[in-house]
Amino acid sequence: MVAFAGTLALAALAPEWRALEVLALAALLAIALSPEALGRALRDRSWPFLALLAIGLGGLIGERDLAMGPLSLSAGGLAMGAQMLLRALSILLAVHTLTTTLSLSRVAGAFERVGFKGLGFALGVAVNALPIVQRNFQDVTTALRLRGGFRRRPLRAARLLLLTTTVNSVKHAEEIVAAAEARGFRVDQNPPLPLAWQKGDLALMLFLLLSGGLILGR
Repeated sequence: MVAFAGTLALAALAPEWRALEVLALAALLAIALSPEALGRALRDRSWPFLALLAIGLGGLIGERDLAMGPLSLSAGGLAMGAQMLLRALSILLAVHTLTTTLSLSRVAGAFERVGFKGLGFALGVAVNALPIVQRNFQDVTTALRLRGGFRRRPLRAARLLLLTTTVNSVKHAEEIVAAAEARGFRVDQNPPLPLAWQKGDLALMLFLLLSGGLILGR
């Protein structure tokens, strides 16, 4: 949780090309905390879409002063898109690190202790549902591709992809909440969970503060 919050903050605050340093930091944290997260991120099918989106910004933002064959792009737009891609990849890697190392009780306890009743449980459900959302997205994409949906009617296929993925993910989250209620969980009655700090959390926090100072302070 500490690594995720720190990476998210640095990805949002890092100026321009220092987002590359944030991505390197996110990769280092993934290797140190959960090597499995790095493998998941490399196999993730969403980052090629992020790359295409970043390239697309080159044709939409700024003056088109760069010719690439029949395309007229903006050098400034491409630079901005590349920086956005670096930030998005940092967050994506941090999410995979979080989902492979996260303890639901630790997240819930942190938010419950500071007065956010139920927010800890809701966040824990959302974070743990991220792999389900990813799998739903991949399954629906494969089904649409096999039926030729993206070749014939790409806009309709994209709409169906988003709608089906959202519905399936919400249904899964509802099942988790129903299971919790069946076991007697109630937000207004359950006491706050204790904070469960691990031995390396303080050292990790200091490392992130030092790294953040080096990235933002230069």
